[in-house]
Amino acid sequence: MFSKDLLHDCGVGVLACLLTASAFALLYLRAGWPHSVRGVAVVREHGRLSVEGQDLSLVGVDPTSVDTPRLRQLVEGRELRCSWRSARHDRAECSLNGADLNERLLSEGVAAFSGDAVNPSRYDIYLRAEFRARTRAAGVWGGPADRTCAASNDASKS
Repeated sequence: MFSKDLLHDCGVGVLACLLTASAFALLYLRAGWPHSVRGVAVVREHGRLSVEGQDLSLVGVDPTSVDTPRLRQLVEGRELRCSWRSARHDRAECSLNGADLNERLLSEGVAAFSGDAVNPSRYDIYLRAEFRARTRAAGVWGGPADRTCAASNDASKS
């Protein structure tokens, strides 16, 4: 049989391992999780948002093309749920009233598409959303002043 001292030493060792693993898990969770935030949106410059103090930009949206006044009109003071899949917590997919905000901005022409950091399952959806806006000459794809944005975006994709 096992001696009392051996069982005690093993128990202390297991406890130490559990405490160490818990401490590392807590540090990991605090540094990188949760991968979502929910709260009232504040619109910053260049289409950046702040939600519950988390400063972020929208995945699939070219920040240099965002119609910031229109974005402000759509989301300022409203509750958003934003999530991200990478360690970079500044690039997010957000929803407004349960609908994909990134897709909405692209389909309404509030911004142009950028393939940078897009979840592969959303890439075609965002690309088609921008295509719908271009087809209707909506937002940034509309008037003469806005054609500069469209032309520069086209050039950057070449």
